[in-house]
Amino acid sequence: MEIIQGDIKYKVVDGVLKGWIGTSPFKKPLYNGSIIVEGWTQVDEDAKTENEAKQLKQELIDKGVTVGDFHFSTITDINNFVTQKNELEKLGLTEMGWNDINDNWVTLSIEDAQNIFLQASIGFQNIYKS
Repeated sequence: MEIIQGDIKYKVVDGVLKGWIGTSPFKKPLYNGSIIVEGWTQVDEDAKTENEAKQLKQELIDKGVTVGDFHFSTITDINNFVTQKNELEKLGLTEMGWNDINDNWVTLSIEDAQNIFLQASIGFQNIYKS
């Protein structure tokens, strides 16, 4: 069966909308037994919003966190950084080396390393809270 509403031709088979020709004014056209109506519900909108939020969060996680000249792709990177800092600090050393964004070896004071660790941790916490 074909139903024409406005300039749109809808095709209905066994009471189910199968498709249409033209640009439907509805987000989710639905055949209600006599005409085509909007089938998009608040549940659909909520699911769409939730999926978009999950996707954005994953994109942020994939980007990682950059603090100054240092980038941490994952929380594991931060953990490795702070573990090395802590081991060197236990040995009484006051500096550590780490690769920056451009893969240059940089010497940092333990205090600067601690500040970078804290900022990177906060960056990932903010991502996971969103």
